[in-house]
Amino acid sequence: LASPSRPALLREIQLGLEPVAVAWRSADEAWVVNWLSDSVSVVSLTLGQVVATIPVEDEPMDLVFAGTPPRAPAEIITQDEYTHDVVLELGPACWLVFDTT
Repeated sequence: LASPSRPALLREIQLGLEPVAVAWRSADEAWVVNWLSDSVSVVSLTLGQVVATIPVEDEPMDLVFAGTPPRAPAEIITQDEYTHDVVLELGPACWLVFDTT
């Protein structure tokens, strides 16, 4: 941000319904948790678009990455706080989601 006191809109990116959390995996990649869509949008900031959508359990609220630098697996926390999905990356735009409850 060139001027934090005067932020400027650079672009708008269409996501799922009710985005509630975002986590940066790299300088170019953000994962956005979509509460009503029951999904996570993987966003390329360079391309300015969603490059993948990962379906998850009911009403996801937040996510965290494992490791340094941040990478999958990611843990998705749902509204009831007892349901957790673990997302494992199998390859480019290919994920496996486990319900660990």
